[in-house]
Amino acid sequence: MIKLLKIKDLYNKCDTSIFTFKSTKDIKVTNKIISHNRALSGIDTALGIKENGFNLFVMGEKGRGKHSLLIRLIKEKTKNDKNIYDWIYLYNFADYDKPLIIKLQSGQAKRFKKSMSNLISSLKTKITQVLKSKKYLSQKNTLEKQISDEQDVLFNKVKEFALKDNISISDTSSGITISPVIKGKLLSSEEFNLLSLIERDLIDKNILIYQEKIDENTKVE
Repeated sequence: MIKLLKIKDLYNKCDTSIFTFKSTKDIKVTNKIISHNRALSGIDTALGIKENGFNLFVMGEKGRGKHSLLIRLIKEKTKNDKNIYDWIYLYNFADYDKPLIIKLQSGQAKRFKKSMSNLISSLKTKITQVLKSKKYLSQKNTLEKQISDEQDVLFNKVKEFALKDNISISDTSSGITISPVIKGKLLSSEEFNLLSLIERDLIDKNILIYQEKIDENTKVE
Protein backbone atom coordinates (compact mmCIF):
# COMPACT_ATOMS: atom_id res chain seq x y z
CA MET A 1 0.00 0.00 0.00
CA ILE A 2 1.41 3.36 -1.01
CA LYS A 3 1.70 5.76 1.91
CA LEU A 4 1.58 9.47 1.44
CA LEU A 5 4.65 11.14 3.02
CA LYS A 6 4.45 14.36 4.92
CA ILE A 7 7.03 17.14 4.64
CA LYS A 8 8.47 16.33 8.07
CA ASP A 9 9.14 12.76 6.88
CA LEU A 10 11.41 14.00 4.08
CA TYR A 11 14.05 15.76 6.16
CA ASN A 12 15.56 16.06 9.63
CA LYS A 13 15.33 19.44 11.18
CA CYS A 14 18.49 20.59 12.90
CA ASP A 15 18.07 21.99 16.37
CA THR A 16 20.06 25.23 16.07
CA SER A 17 19.76 25.86 19.79
CA ILE A 18 22.67 23.47 20.41
CA PHE A 19 25.10 25.80 18.63
CA THR A 20 26.94 28.55 20.44
CA PHE A 21 27.53 30.59 17.29
CA LYS A 22 25.32 32.45 14.90
CA SER A 23 27.46 31.87 11.75
CA THR A 24 30.17 29.37 10.80
CA LYS A 25 32.34 32.40 10.10
CA ASP A 26 32.60 32.80 13.86
CA ILE A 27 34.09 29.30 14.33
CA LYS A 28 37.83 29.05 14.88
CA VAL A 29 39.70 26.85 12.41
CA THR A 30 40.83 23.58 13.99
CA ASN A 31 43.21 20.88 12.83
CA LYS A 32 41.47 18.28 14.91
CA ILE A 33 40.55 15.16 12.96
CA ILE A 34 36.83 14.51 13.05
CA SER A 35 35.52 10.95 13.41
CA HIS A 36 37.49 7.82 12.38
CA ASN A 37 38.35 7.15 16.02
CA ARG A 38 39.09 3.46 15.47
CA ALA A 39 41.34 4.16 12.53
CA LEU A 40 43.20 6.89 14.43
CA SER A 41 43.63 4.58 17.41
CA GLY A 42 45.07 1.86 15.17
CA ILE A 43 47.48 4.24 13.48
CA ASP A 44 48.61 5.62 16.83
CA THR A 45 49.29 2.09 18.09
CA ALA A 46 51.22 1.18 14.93
CA LEU A 47 53.36 4.32 15.09
CA GLY A 48 54.16 3.59 18.70
CA ILE A 49 55.80 0.22 17.93
CA LYS A 50 59.58 0.63 18.06
CA GLU A 51 60.56 -2.91 17.04
CA ASN A 52 61.73 -3.83 13.54
CA GLY A 53 59.63 -5.85 11.12
CA PHE A 54 56.29 -4.11 11.64
CA ASN A 55 54.43 -2.25 8.89
CA LEU A 56 51.34 -0.07 8.70
CA PHE A 57 48.78 -0.88 6.00
CA VAL A 58 46.01 1.62 5.31
CA MET A 59 43.16 0.89 2.94
CA GLY A 60 40.22 3.03 1.85
CA GLU A 61 38.51 4.78 -1.01
CA LYS A 62 40.58 6.94 -3.34
CA GLY A 63 40.56 10.66 -2.64
CA ARG A 64 39.66 10.39 1.05
CA GLY A 65 42.93 11.98 2.23
CA LYS A 66 44.63 8.84 3.58
CA HIS A 67 48.12 9.88 2.50
CA SER A 68 47.92 13.47 3.78
CA LEU A 69 46.41 12.22 7.06
CA LEU A 70 49.23 9.73 7.62
CA ILE A 71 51.91 12.30 6.80
CA ARG A 72 50.37 14.68 9.32
CA LEU A 73 50.11 12.03 12.05
CA ILE A 74 53.66 10.82 11.47
CA LYS A 75 55.01 14.37 11.66
CA GLU A 76 53.14 15.01 14.90
CA LYS A 77 54.35 11.71 16.35
CA THR A 78 58.00 12.23 15.45
CA LYS A 79 58.50 16.00 15.73
CA ASN A 80 60.32 15.65 19.05
CA ASP A 81 62.03 12.34 18.27
CA LYS A 82 65.74 12.83 17.51
CA ASN A 83 66.17 9.21 16.46
CA ILE A 84 64.15 9.56 13.25
CA TYR A 85 66.19 9.50 10.04
CA ASP A 86 65.67 9.68 6.30
CA TRP A 87 67.03 6.69 4.37
CA ILE A 88 67.83 7.11 0.69
CA TYR A 89 69.05 4.78 -2.04
CA LEU A 90 71.71 5.83 -4.53
CA TYR A 91 72.58 4.09 -7.79
CA ASN A 92 75.66 1.90 -7.43
CA PHE A 93 77.70 2.17 -10.62
CA ALA A 94 80.03 -0.61 -9.44
CA ASP A 95 77.17 -3.06 -8.80
CA TYR A 96 73.77 -1.91 -10.08
CA ASP A 97 71.94 -4.71 -8.23
CA LYS A 98 73.10 -3.35 -4.87
CA PRO A 99 72.15 0.34 -4.40
CA LEU A 100 74.05 2.44 -1.89
CA ILE A 101 72.18 3.33 1.30
CA ILE A 102 72.70 6.67 3.04
CA LYS A 103 71.25 7.81 6.36
CA LEU A 104 70.34 11.49 6.67
CA GLN A 105 68.80 13.59 9.38
CA SER A 106 65.02 13.74 9.23
CA GLY A 107 63.85 16.10 6.50
CA GLN A 108 67.17 16.14 4.64
CA ALA A 109 66.20 13.59 1.96
CA LYS A 110 63.95 16.02 0.08
CA ARG A 111 66.64 18.70 0.16
CA PHE A 112 69.21 16.19 -1.09
CA LYS A 113 66.90 15.10 -3.93
CA LYS A 114 66.27 18.70 -4.95
CA SER A 115 70.00 19.51 -4.84
CA MET A 116 70.83 16.49 -7.00
CA SER A 117 68.09 17.42 -9.47
CA ASN A 118 69.51 20.97 -9.73
CA LEU A 119 73.03 19.58 -10.14
CA ILE A 120 71.98 17.26 -12.98
CA SER A 121 70.15 20.07 -14.77
CA SER A 122 73.21 22.29 -14.44
CA LEU A 123 75.58 19.55 -15.66
CA LYS A 124 73.42 18.86 -18.71
CA THR A 125 73.80 22.47 -19.78
CA LYS A 126 77.49 22.84 -18.89
CA ILE A 127 78.59 19.51 -20.40
CA THR A 128 76.82 20.35 -23.66
CA GLN A 129 78.59 23.72 -23.73
CA VAL A 130 81.98 22.12 -23.07
CA LEU A 131 81.51 19.46 -25.78
CA LYS A 132 80.79 22.22 -28.32
CA SER A 133 83.65 24.49 -27.26
CA LYS A 134 86.60 25.09 -29.59
CA LYS A 135 89.08 24.10 -26.89
CA TYR A 136 87.45 20.70 -26.37
CA LEU A 137 87.10 19.98 -30.10
CA SER A 138 90.75 20.89 -30.65
CA GLN A 139 91.92 18.60 -27.84
CA LYS A 140 89.64 15.84 -29.12
CA ASN A 141 91.07 16.04 -32.64
CA THR A 142 94.64 16.07 -31.33
CA LEU A 143 94.00 13.01 -29.17
CA GLU A 144 92.27 11.13 -31.99
CA LYS A 145 95.21 11.82 -34.33
CA GLN A 146 97.69 10.70 -31.68
CA ILE A 147 95.80 7.42 -31.13
CA SER A 148 95.47 6.89 -34.88
CA ASP A 149 99.22 7.42 -35.42
CA GLU A 150 100.08 5.01 -32.61
CA GLN A 151 97.75 2.37 -34.04
CA ASP A 152 99.27 2.84 -37.49
CA VAL A 153 102.71 2.11 -36.04
CA LEU A 154 101.42 -1.03 -34.29
CA PHE A 155 99.56 -2.13 -37.42
CA ASN A 156 102.69 -1.83 -39.56
CA LYS A 157 104.73 -3.82 -37.04
CA VAL A 158 102.12 -6.59 -37.08
CA LYS A 159 102.28 -6.63 -40.89
CA GLU A 160 106.09 -7.03 -40.79
CA PHE A 161 105.94 -9.92 -38.32
CA ALA A 162 103.13 -11.55 -40.31
CA LEU A 163 105.17 -11.63 -43.54
CA LYS A 164 107.83 -13.65 -41.73
CA ASP A 165 105.13 -16.22 -40.97
CA ASN A 166 103.90 -16.25 -44.62
CA ILE A 167 100.88 -14.08 -43.83
CA SER A 168 99.93 -10.91 -45.73
CA ILE A 169 97.80 -8.27 -44.01
CA SER A 170 96.22 -5.56 -46.15
CA ASP A 171 94.09 -2.57 -45.17
CA THR A 172 91.55 -2.14 -47.95
CA SER A 173 88.45 0.02 -48.40
CA SER A 174 86.29 -2.99 -47.53
CA GLY A 175 88.28 -3.79 -44.40
CA ILE A 176 91.39 -5.66 -43.31
CA THR A 177 92.19 -8.85 -45.23
CA ILE A 178 94.55 -11.65 -44.19
CA SER A 179 95.95 -13.97 -46.87
CA PRO A 180 98.62 -16.69 -47.09
CA VAL A 181 101.83 -15.92 -49.03
CA ILE A 182 104.84 -17.90 -50.13
CA LYS A 183 108.05 -15.99 -50.84
CA GLY A 184 106.12 -12.73 -50.97
CA LYS A 185 103.51 -14.02 -53.43
CA LEU A 186 99.81 -14.20 -52.52
CA LEU A 187 98.42 -17.72 -52.82
CA SER A 188 95.18 -18.45 -54.63
CA SER A 189 92.75 -21.01 -53.22
CA GLU A 190 94.07 -23.61 -55.67
CA GLU A 191 97.70 -22.94 -54.74
CA PHE A 192 96.86 -23.05 -51.04
CA ASN A 193 95.15 -26.44 -51.43
CA LEU A 194 98.28 -27.80 -53.13
CA LEU A 195 100.30 -27.22 -49.97
CA SER A 196 100.88 -30.07 -47.56
CA LEU A 197 98.47 -30.58 -44.69
CA ILE A 198 101.14 -29.50 -42.19
CA GLU A 199 101.80 -26.25 -44.11
CA ARG A 200 98.09 -25.44 -44.38
CA ASP A 201 97.50 -26.09 -40.68
CA LEU A 202 100.41 -23.82 -39.76
CA ILE A 203 99.12 -21.01 -42.01
CA ASP A 204 95.58 -21.37 -40.62
CA LYS A 205 96.90 -21.13 -37.05
CA ASN A 206 98.99 -18.06 -37.92
CA ILE A 207 95.99 -16.40 -39.57
CA LEU A 208 94.00 -16.84 -36.34
CA ILE A 209 96.88 -15.47 -34.27
CA TYR A 210 97.23 -12.33 -36.39
CA GLN A 211 93.48 -11.86 -36.57
CA GLU A 212 93.46 -11.65 -32.77
CA LYS A 213 96.34 -9.16 -32.83
CA ILE A 214 94.46 -6.97 -35.30
CA ASP A 215 91.26 -7.13 -33.22
CA GLU A 216 93.23 -5.93 -30.19
CA ASN A 217 94.56 -2.95 -32.12
CA THR A 218 91.58 -1.92 -34.24
CA LYS A 219 92.39 1.10 -36.34
CA VAL A 220 90.53 4.39 -35.82
CA GLU A 221 88.91 5.45 -39.10
